Amino acid sequence: MAILSNLATFFIPIWKYAEGTNTEFVSGMGVTAMTEGASQAMMQRFTENPFHIGFFVLAVGVTAFIGFVIFQYADRRRQMRLANIAIIGLMLEILAIVLVTTKGPFMISSQGASSTAVYGFALPVLAILFVWYARMRIKKDDELVRSVDRIR
Repeated sequence: MAILSNLATFFIPIWKYAEGTNTEFVSGMGVTAMTEGASQAMMQRFTENPFHIGFFVLAVGVTAFIGFVIFQYADRRRQMRLANIAIIGLMLEILAIVLVTTKGPFMISSQGASSTAVYGFALPVLAILFVWYARMRIKKDDELVRSVDRIR
């Protein structure tokens, strides 16, 4: 679930800027702007902005690392340490989102533009909660296995 919620930041809007009838949505894949009188939305890909490239690389790296942590079940202690590192990586991802969104509107005028967080902003926080819950359950499982070993 942590992997899916982290990957959803690429497709679900994270931040919204609005100025009059012009709106702009920031997601992990780029910026989409809808202006007054335009029949189609303009799209700016993530490769056109260095902040977006950094966020994209960080998000893909953290997602791959979480996938790696899942398959480290042979050594539970190591898996718990790696889960802690994954949580730190997700926190860095949230920091990257904040840095991307505080840069300001990318395609509409920034004078008088209001900015608001959209529901996609909570997805990395949700991924942190999933990884934290998995870590807690791994710890409980480790304690159970150790208690059974003492009985033998």
